[in-house]
Amino acid sequence: MRPPSRMSKNYKVFLTIWFGQLVSTLGSGLTNFGIGVWILQHSPEHGTTRFALSALFSTLPAVLFGPFAGALLDRWDRRKAMIVSAVGSGAASFGLAVLVLFGKLQLWEIYGLMALSSAFATFTWPAISAITSRLVEHEHLSRANSMLQFNDASTTVLAPAMAAAIMTAAGARGLEWLVILDVTSFLIAVIALVLARTPVLAQDKDVEHPSVLVGAMDGFRFILARPGLLGLLCYFLVINFTMPLAFILFTPLVWNTFHSVKVISVVQSLGSIGMILGTIGMSIWGGPKRRIYGVLGFGAVGSAMMCLIGLPPSVPLYIASIGLMTLLFPVVNSSSQAIWMRKTPNSMQGRVFAARRVIASLISPIALAIAGPLADYVFEPAMHPGGRLASSLGRVFGTSDGAGIRVLFVLMGLLSVANAFFWLSRRHIRHVESDLPDADNAAPQEYEAPLGQAPSIVAAAEELEAAFREP
Repeated sequence: MRPPSRMSKNYKVFLTIWFGQLVSTLGSGLTNFGIGVWILQHSPEHGTTRFALSALFSTLPAVLFGPFAGALLDRWDRRKAMIVSAVGSGAASFGLAVLVLFGKLQLWEIYGLMALSSAFATFTWPAISAITSRLVEHEHLSRANSMLQFNDASTTVLAPAMAAAIMTAAGARGLEWLVILDVTSFLIAVIALVLARTPVLAQDKDVEHPSVLVGAMDGFRFILARPGLLGLLCYFLVINFTMPLAFILFTPLVWNTFHSVKVISVVQSLGSIGMILGTIGMSIWGGPKRRIYGVLGFGAVGSAMMCLIGLPPSVPLYIASIGLMTLLFPVVNSSSQAIWMRKTPNSMQGRVFAARRVIASLISPIALAIAGPLADYVFEPAMHPGGRLASSLGRVFGTSDGAGIRVLFVLMGLLSVANAFFWLSRRHIRHVESDLPDADNAAPQEYEAPLGQAPSIVAAAEELEAAFREP
């Protein structure tokens, strides 16, 4: 991934921050894998629900604190904010390490520490998004964003394999080693951020910032005033319901089918190689010229791959289906991020990106909260022999353990495909890149409307409804 020559100095700073986040994300992936296995091993009954609840506690703080985090980021030095975020999340991991080392780990403590870590991590995503748009030129944003996604991709490939190998080699002390490595990874991230100094990332002294409460609302006002961006968010709102609901059940599905930590790690690692290839491909290619087609077109194909999980279970099938999905997701996410970076002025990106994340993720906690009960109490019993769906859907999906989860995968996949085609049919969404001016070319008053002139939710809804009616 050779840096473009015209931005080599700033690119080196970006690479330093990116590397620190890569190590930190990998460390968190080790702990998340180990904790997930620990929950399933210590929950012979309703393990799927308890496993899903761990993801819920990791997601909810981002929704609750996101708007305020964005408002604060636009007032602070974003690099320093990321240092605070890494230190806070690292402290939560240290607390988890202490409990594991002394053999005092309980389920409620896991939930609490994961929530605390998530609260601090709320600053990271909008901060690094704003930093990237400051350091990287517009024509290279898709490539830079694909590198950020490479962090998640390498984590999903390397972390399960590394965690399984460590747990196998260390035996009963495997989880202890995982959390220790996690704490170390946060220290590396902090060191990288301390070294990443450049005047480009200095706090804007000439920009007047409103109060935190008003600033938190500015991000929502910005989005509500632009039906194209709001519609794009609505697409991800549905995706952030269907994907979390299905994929939080994937590890329990593999566990219930094969009862093997090794199989879980193999499926997750090999299946996620598609994301590695996708991010590398995006770094070279840069994505489609019309980025909206990269979001919705590739999103529709990737969503369709979810339906493959409904086929009779096998390790090669799971690897192939996850690989095909993750191969396309970097195109979707990088294209979407590039649109937002080009349409949002840097001085507002903390607020806007935080509000965007809150809106898009608003429904994710609901999906995570109901995923486990749906599997444990509704679909799995209904698909077992004698269940309500066994005589009908059982002929297609079987009646063994995991059949109900596979039905949920197919349902969520079909809903995701329909969602992509619906938004692709809306003109305001298809032409969001041309209809909405780039931030560098827009007049300042387009972004700095007084609070009293902010569009109401009703007005925004009316404009969005017009977009629905107009193909």
